[in-house]
Amino acid sequence: MNKKIVSVGTIFVLILSLVNFSVTSLNIDKEINNDLKENTFENQQNTFDNNFDIRIISIPLISNKTLQTIDSFDLDIIDVNESFIIAYATDEQIEYLLLKGFEPTILYNNYNEMMGFDKYPEMLYSFHNYNEMTTELQSIASTYPSIAKLYELGQSVQGRSIWGLKITDNPNIEENEVELRYCGAHHGDEYMSVEIPLLFAWDLVQNYTINPEITDYVNNREIWIIPMVNPDGRQMGQRRNANNVDLNRDYGYMWSGAGSSPSPFSQPETQTIREHALDNNIVLSYTYHTAAQYVNYVWNYKPQPTPDEPWIIMISDVYGDFSGYVPINGFDWYQTTGDTNDFSYGCYGGIDTTIET
Repeated sequence: MNKKIVSVGTIFVLILSLVNFSVTSLNIDKEINNDLKENTFENQQNTFDNNFDIRIISIPLISNKTLQTIDSFDLDIIDVNESFIIAYATDEQIEYLLLKGFEPTILYNNYNEMMGFDKYPEMLYSFHNYNEMTTELQSIASTYPSIAKLYELGQSVQGRSIWGLKITDNPNIEENEVELRYCGAHHGDEYMSVEIPLLFAWDLVQNYTINPEITDYVNNREIWIIPMVNPDGRQMGQRRNANNVDLNRDYGYMWSGAGSSPSPFSQPETQTIREHALDNNIVLSYTYHTAAQYVNYVWNYKPQPTPDEPWIIMISDVYGDFSGYVPINGFDWYQTTGDTNDFSYGCYGGIDTTIET
């Protein structure tokens, strides 16, 4: 068996073994978004500029005020460390930063250069595109129908299916079991974020009845694999969706309008994840991204700890120990609003952690 699949499965097996509680046992933050069910989507014109026109820049981090100011410019931040902010920027945004007295440095002229796809284009084909991902999910569901069922959870701006693969011992029946969710590609250009949920799905179905621990998890939990939340962005090779909205700033909990989001849950992709969460008993979830090597836990929007801080840190430490990634509080890394983590914990008490691969 592929060693990469084994390592992914091992991490999840250890984490899943901790998950034997119900949602009602969690302390839920009291700031519940009253407009959770409101559908506010309005179709917008696609204003995305091709990735070849987007630079990757670094900006000296003088203080927290620097970060707040940069965030107000609607730049897509990739990483923040003690000295620099790393972000995407158009030439116009770079000029604006210079006018405002910042000193941006161009690290890469475009995304393909940063990823090495310009020199090694064959690398790009090692990642699943939308059609290949769809075929993989259909193959799993048709090969293992007794434990896997494929659902169309919703559709993207351009009408692509947002697939959810349910893995459990009775996939056609809604049982009173803990439910887990694994999402990839909120950002369409983070290709690796699709691969890990897919690998995990294969690991579960191929080792069912062979590995006793995996068999137990499949028999006693409902596991949802959603590898590509932003299929339009993935097909276009861009971070944002087809409406030029950063989906991981579009969730309604503590929404602020970052990432060009016009209103809470304005996009069909985030509406899909919201409706799926409301219809299911999601207790624990992982949202995959690609930028750093962090296990990013809530809160992201404020510095105060959650009521479940010890439990959340324990889960993050387990993942960090086996992956080599560094557990970090989201706000301590850099503040975000309207993201999947805070929505999940703030609105229904599910512990959602961002894994930056």
